[in-house]
Amino acid sequence: MRITRGRAWILVHGRPPDRLELSSGWIPRYTEALGAPPRGRVIVHVARAKGSEWLAAEFVLAAEEKWGGRFVLDDFAEEVVTLEEFHARLAERRSGFFWPGHDASPRALREARATPVEVLLPAQGHPRAVERFLMSLGAAMHPDADADASLARGNARLWVRLREPGVPPPYLPADLVRRLPALLGAPPHHSCTLHVFDTEDSPRLALEFLEALAAKWTLLLVLEPDFRVLTMDDVRAKAQDGSADPFRSDG
Repeated sequence: MRITRGRAWILVHGRPPDRLELSSGWIPRYTEALGAPPRGRVIVHVARAKGSEWLAAEFVLAAEEKWGGRFVLDDFAEEVVTLEEFHARLAERRSGFFWPGHDASPRALREARATPVEVLLPAQGHPRAVERFLMSLGAAMHPDADADASLARGNARLWVRLREPGVPPPYLPADLVRRLPALLGAPPHHSCTLHVFDTEDSPRLALEFLEALAAKWTLLLVLEPDFRVLTMDDVRAKAQDGSADPFRSDG
């Protein structure tokens, strides 16, 4: 379901009890917070358009009223948040409701304006091979809470977050997972997240990085929040059509 208000929008997907699609590590975390095993799941994808975060917060409040507050959230940092904690965030902040330890400084808000792009790679694109490739490009390697590597040129900036071998992006649609062998060859398939910062030259740097990566391996890109799947030809076409940011979803 898509909910819109002006330019703001969110996507809402429900999961029945027999199809929660949760990894085993999440079950005890939810059970501890809820006091019982989870019996349902609702996934809310928040667009980057202005007002979307407030629309998502209002959805949470409406759900609280409808369901009597018998649920918890996991935020953008994958931390389990009780409704009491969420209300505290609403009272303390003007934005960043779905981030823990939100920093409202101008610098932090600017850095938060980055477009996440999921990069899916074939078996040959092992994370260690991608790491070596990043080093060959002169990327700064600094595994920390934000990223494993960063690329910068002038005001352009990218962050790259590598995943363990064979680990897909979270919430990848099941129909896409089934299609991966036909698109990328036999498993295992690998993935990483590219964060394209909201500066004029960052999309150009990201396109150059992905062109270099595509010269080594076939790749697919998945844009959030609507999981639109693009090939490199799709991205090139968007760039040639004059899109200022070919990595931003048109959804």
